[in-house]
Amino acid sequence: MHPRRLLAPIALLAVAGVVVAGCGESQDDAERAFCADLASFRSSVTTLTQTRSLDAFRAERTNVDDAWQQLRDSANNAGTSHFDEVSDAWDTLHRRLDGVKDLPGLVSAAPELRTDVDALTTSARRLSDSLTCSDGE
Repeated sequence: MHPRRLLAPIALLAVAGVVVAGCGESQDDAERAFCADLASFRSSVTTLTQTRSLDAFRAERTNVDDAWQQLRDSANNAGTSHFDEVSDAWDTLHRRLDGVKDLPGLVSAAPELRTDVDALTTSARRLSDSLTCSDGE
């Protein structure tokens, strides 16, 4: 066999190895970004639960919505499985948050909101543990 013909498959395999290695790094980066976004989302939800006024609640609600969008995008990028539980818990909380229009509504919804936040936090923790996200991310 001619040396050039022998080199072509070897070069192709070398290029394929670099591409596969690059994909692995890209996946790791996507999972790290997802873990960071998950931590940010959890922090936003915690801050929302600590608000003491309707104005602060509305501002934090916007922050939580933004953090959710970022988390959902990074879950898609990371190809994260088991995201459905978190998504379902978010949908439940989101519907309840949509029902809060004034301070009396916030006060009356507080027990249910706490239950919804606890369910969301639990599902987010499970997902984080399944990905071995560090607590620092």
